[in-house]
Amino acid sequence: MKKAENWGVIGHQSIIKYLKRAVERKAPAQAYLFYGQSHLGKTAVAEKFIAALLCSDGVSTACDDCPSCRQLSKGVHPDLFWVRQERDEKSDKLKKNISIEQVRGLKERLQMGSFWNSYKIAIIEEADKLSTDAANALLKILEEPASKVVIILLAEAAENMPLTVASRCEKLHFLNVGQKDIYDYLIQAGAVRDEAINLAQLSQGRPGLAITFFREPEFYHEYGKIVADFISFCGEKFQKKVKFIQGLAPEAKGMVESAANLKNYLNIWQSVARDLLFLKIDGEGETDLINLVALGELKKIARNYSVSQALNLVELIDQTARLLDQNVNPQLALENLLLAY
Repeated sequence: MKKAENWGVIGHQSIIKYLKRAVERKAPAQAYLFYGQSHLGKTAVAEKFIAALLCSDGVSTACDDCPSCRQLSKGVHPDLFWVRQERDEKSDKLKKNISIEQVRGLKERLQMGSFWNSYKIAIIEEADKLSTDAANALLKILEEPASKVVIILLAEAAENMPLTVASRCEKLHFLNVGQKDIYDYLIQAGAVRDEAINLAQLSQGRPGLAITFFREPEFYHEYGKIVADFISFCGEKFQKKVKFIQGLAPEAKGMVESAANLKNYLNIWQSVARDLLFLKIDGEGETDLINLVALGELKKIARNYSVSQALNLVELIDQTARLLDQNVNPQLALENLLLAY
């Protein structure tokens, strides 16, 4: 069976071509920083790259059939290590940072011999969540490179990474994928034309989001509910807005999980706010809207906004997202949005 030229990934051809050459030459970098917003395909590309590096029989693409590939597909490969934010055992809340203990544990595993006499590979998800001590411990690993070790850091923004760590990585910037590429993939996956058009537009160039919408109807339904709630929220009185916001950031969730949750909400709210702004500036260009399924409701509330008010809403949501990135209390960040809006 002929392997997909693009590793079966939507978009990112130039990045994949670059990584394939590294596999073919058996000369991968010791560390990579894959960065770009969520749902672009960073993890998917990392997994295909890892599979090609660890494959016993492939050249630049994994064969999917050798013992190494079979172990990888089962998630039990002894030479691959994932590092993620952990949960506190007592509270079950997500910890704020990736700890130095996690990085020290990774160092010990990377120093062991390879089970398949191949590469030892580590993936650090949300690498911008490394604590200061953990980042310093990782820096020591990068400063003393071990033979046939590859470390892949995944992050949304390179500027959020410690410069000392980022400077020792090959940086690969993942950009939004063309809407047509996403549409074509969805059609091949069995979506009908109108569905593919809607989901490709709704995903805003993020293939992972489009695929999740298509494969998980309940996720798509939840997205639609968030859009509908926000549109309804726009017309509510102050006290109802306060109650609505209190329900979004309950203290029991903890600041880290509340902030992560709210960033997802803010991304969706921002898409609605931008649609409002676009309708005010160019009411005829409806096909360029992100939330086409809510067109009727968007047109109704657009009547209550001037261009400057819609623009102000876009800027306020951006400002709230930045406050969350600065570890401001989520409840306070949302109240700030409420009082200013």
